Amino acid sequence: MPTLRSGLIPAALFADKLRRVLFGQLRDYVKKDKEFANRIAYYSALLNRALFTLLVDELKVDKLDVVRITIDYDVDEEHKEVKWKWDTLKVEVFKRVPPESYGETLKTFIAKEPEIAIGVV
Repeated sequence: MPTLRSGLIPAALFADKLRRVLFGQLRDYVKKDKEFANRIAYYSALLNRALFTLLVDELKVDKLDVVRITIDYDVDEEHKEVKWKWDTLKVEVFKRVPPESYGETLKTFIAKEPEIAIGVV
């Protein structure tokens, strides 16, 4: 059973990345059958629409947050279908921390850095 993995990407780019990875994994099907290529694009769109709903509407993920998405699937060559294994869906979200939340701590650290560096040696 093949697995679709996005790798670490900004949330704003997940749809394009997943589509490109899926087409890359199924390139042999795409080369020999243009209709199958259209069906692959359709099933990619279904996945991306569902993930958009999850990430944006449900989890309120910002477009600059980083995500990693993994899902298994099967290819039905006879019916030209990609069947997503929804029970294997794994979504990891890494939230961006705005500079305002740690700016003061950073300034304090920079002021004390010379004595910290000397103390280590």
